[in-house]
Amino acid sequence: MDLDFTWLGNLALKPEPRERTHLEPQNPLQGPEMGSQTGVGEYTDTTQAENAAEGLLEPLRGMSVLKEREEARKAAHERSMEIYREYQANIRASELKQAEILKGIRAGADPYDLLLTAVEAIAGMTHNELFLRQAREDLIAIQGEALREPAPLAWEIETVEHRLEHLRGALAQEEDEEGRRRLAAAVRAHEERIAGLRGRLNGSIHTSAH
Repeated sequence: MDLDFTWLGNLALKPEPRERTHLEPQNPLQGPEMGSQTGVGEYTDTTQAENAAEGLLEPLRGMSVLKEREEARKAAHERSMEIYREYQANIRASELKQAEILKGIRAGADPYDLLLTAVEAIAGMTHNELFLRQAREDLIAIQGEALREPAPLAWEIETVEHRLEHLRGALAQEEDEEGRRRLAAAVRAHEERIAGLRGRLNGSIHTSAH
């Protein structure tokens, strides 16, 4: 009887089992959870890396927030200090106006001048320039133009003279012929206005003297 030794040859051709490494998934059809495949049978876990990057960014975000809060706090403090400095300046200006009023009363100053000084003090304390401008215009129109009171008339003369000075300066610099003609007409109108106001002022002074 012949013996069959072919199984020895098959045994020699069979590869030995390869030792499994920790990089190989036990199931070749399913890789590590939340991982990404980098090669055949090889995976890298990215979740841990993302968490580490996030952990590094978190302190930076916190520092940015703290910096913004500190800058906002400094800006608010500076605004508060500016308001306080302005308030103190207004108080000093008001005190000077009060002293000026008392001095004018003792010196027998014109009541309209004292009234306007008081209006200036109030406008400065309340930041209300419109109040000052309106009060002055009304005093000129009613007490000056209508009632011929000397002080309001003098205020109006001062205002018109101030505008006349600017018109003369503009006329000296104007090169266009038409522009010069219009400015010259405005200058003449202001000069006539001043002359008329001075006539009223002199008449009111004479009337008051009598």
